Amino acid sequence: MPIDASIGKHHNGSTQCYNLPKDQLRVANLLDLVPKSQGGTEGSLMLSLDKIRWGIVDERLYKAVQVFQRQQFGTTDGHVDPGERTIRKLEEMAFATDPTPKTTTDPTIPNQPKVDVDTPSDLPPMPANINNYISFTLDLASGILSVVSEVVVSFAAVVVADVVGFVLSLISAILSLPFAWSSADRLAKFNGFVSGYLNAMQDMADPFSDDALDSLITITVSPAGDVVPRQPGVTTPVVWPAIPTPKPHITPLDENSITESERVNRDGEREGCQKAVDYVMGLERSPKLLTWVQQGHTYKTTGTGKVMLRLLYKASKGKGVAGLLREQINAELRKKGQPEWPASGNRAN
Repeated sequence: MPIDASIGKHHNGSTQCYNLPKDQLRVANLLDLVPKSQGGTEGSLMLSLDKIRWGIVDERLYKAVQVFQRQQFGTTDGHVDPGERTIRKLEEMAFATDPTPKTTTDPTIPNQPKVDVDTPSDLPPMPANINNYISFTLDLASGILSVVSEVVVSFAAVVVADVVGFVLSLISAILSLPFAWSSADRLAKFNGFVSGYLNAMQDMADPFSDDALDSLITITVSPAGDVVPRQPGVTTPVVWPAIPTPKPHITPLDENSITESERVNRDGEREGCQKAVDYVMGLERSPKLLTWVQQGHTYKTTGTGKVMLRLLYKASKGKGVAGLLREQINAELRKKGQPEWPASGNRAN
């Protein structure tokens, strides 16, 4: 897989290149596969995602690029550009076929991607052709890391803030109901509404758990108009799943036999569920432009309902979308002196 933007430094080391994390890792992996006698690093870089900064080249990688260029070309410009001679030479040398390969029962591939929540742990078994395997794992790592980046995670934070801000405006309206409403009924409405909203968001986000869906999110960056391209997915092409239509999590009861507060609570749950659906489907009809500024660059992506649900799931990190939103909503309610969810007592005045 080729790199998508320059890595290293321009203008005698005074200007950083684009330095996308996945491109830095790609070049580091290639250098690690080239012997030191030929200007490579022979497995000594071992660069991993936690050592890579978006937009800033790793200093060891930068120096290694210079060493390789001097060895191969006699001069150095300190950067590796898509399709140009340095990346072509690196790929040629890294994947050169040894005419008399040594057989071993324990082949070692330098600098494999660090396995974490966003990297598949079930990589395919080692095939007989070691060079083909190395090429596959490097391409796989590059495809994943191009979307599992600081910027995508930052967009997830933007989405959480947007969702919480939206639901807080609705909650505030409930907690400010006229005094003709009893305190108990206001709390019942509040509890039902938040429950319906959280459950509906969780139900809609559940189909968006597949990390391969990140490959469908396109991010643009300015200045320079560079584009973080769509990636091919982990193993097979992926498409966005349909957004399910959630239903309120209400047990069937004869509502003529329940108390007024119970009826208000159930009405609130229905309303909360519908507001969650309205929010997500409204974004499907009229997507929101999401923007994130970092290190002098402005990153943008189109926040459709599906993108928002995927980023919400990504931000939840195993605690569940409902759990994540509950934490954030309650934190904001505490700041405003409002009751947390679920509320009890006479705290809504």
